[in-house]
Amino acid sequence: MQFQSSCYEFVEMQLNFSSAQGWCKGTGGHLAFIKSEEVHQFLKSHITDINNRWIGLAYATYDLIPESDTKALSWLDGSALNYNNWEFAQPSTSPADCTYVHNHTGYLTWAMINCNNLLPFICEFDLQMSPANSYSVFHIIIPLEWQLNPYLGKFSCTFSTGDGKMYYVDRQDQ
Repeated sequence: MQFQSSCYEFVEMQLNFSSAQGWCKGTGGHLAFIKSEEVHQFLKSHITDINNRWIGLAYATYDLIPESDTKALSWLDGSALNYNNWEFAQPSTSPADCTYVHNHTGYLTWAMINCNNLLPFICEFDLQMSPANSYSVFHIIIPLEWQLNPYLGKFSCTFSTGDGKMYYVDRQDQ
């Protein structure tokens, strides 16, 4: 969905914060930045479920944020937090926590939980980014559940990385 100079994708796959950012980067974007009331209202109007969703805000000590002299909350591009919509008693003071948005009875608020929690997420894609700069390599660990086919003596697994494609893996029992 396009708004101002960005497009947004609501990804239903549940990943931890680092993997969600890696997934967004691998598709040419980043976890969404909500730097204004206008962007906040746009996203609010498109979030109809009650899922918590990662956005790109964490403490500057977090390993995905460019080096900073401060330990303050900042967007993943290193920019300062100038707009917010925190839930009561938030933000957390733990540098191990990352930010998610929460649709609570029609109010979209922000809160923080441990970055290792698995949540769906919102990716943002800058429409003014040149295609040459829009690809990066990323790694996501996906737990696989292997099934043994007793007739063929093979293990097989089916999974999706959230890109709409299904992948099939077979291996011989050793």
